[in-house]
Parts: sequence; structure tokens; C-alpha cells
Amino acid sequence: MLPPPGNSAGRDGRPEKHCRRMILDAIFCLFRGGIAWRQLPAEYPPPMTV
Repeated sequence: MLPPPGNSAGRDGRPEKHCRRMILDAIFCLFRGGIAWRQLPAEYPPPMTV
């Protein structure tokens, strides 16, 4: 149940740098695979973002 991508709430906020779906997918990948944050594949956002 994610909101639509981007800053579409009508507020003047900073635009998203990384898609929320990619961040969630990275978190699921970490928990599924049992890997360390620093070993996150390059296709996902940086570990500090996730």
C-alpha cells in the first residue's frame, strides 16, 4: 500500500531521490538473504538510504 511515486501530495517538499518501491525491495532482499547492509547489490539505492 504505497502512495504513488514522487512528491504528489501537493506540498512543497524535496522530490524523491529514490523510488520507495526500490527501497522496500532492498530491505526485503536484506532480510530474505541475510546479507549485510554493505553487501547490498548495486541495483538498489545506497545502504544509508535503505
